[in-house]
Amino acid sequence: MNRMAKGEGKLGCIIYVLLTFAIGFSAYKFVPLQVAKMELTDYMKEIALHNPRKKADWFERRIKDRAEDLGLPVERKNIKVKKGKRIVIDVNYTVIVDLLITDYAWNVKIHMDREIFLT
Repeated sequence: MNRMAKGEGKLGCIIYVLLTFAIGFSAYKFVPLQVAKMELTDYMKEIALHNPRKKADWFERRIKDRAEDLGLPVERKNIKVKKGKRIVIDVNYTVIVDLLITDYAWNVKIHMDREIFLT
């Protein structure tokens, strides 16, 4: 082994550590937002399934309240509910994610389309 070769490979280690940090930090910022989005989507499916006779404004209020509980910046004007033989719900919102060196505007669109079953 050559004594002059000491210290070789440290650049690779630094890059690996920075890459690991970037992946971990991104997961820390985005995973909770994705989980909250999935919880809101599940909630929308449940209320559409179990409340087929309710009016559109009832759905809008419930979705807004649930989004608020989950910490999502959903405004009522961004919730569109259409009822007929099917119920179609569209929710659009933007989350600003602080990524230390910049902010990222994550535009989220949730679309749910279900057939209404009346008993």
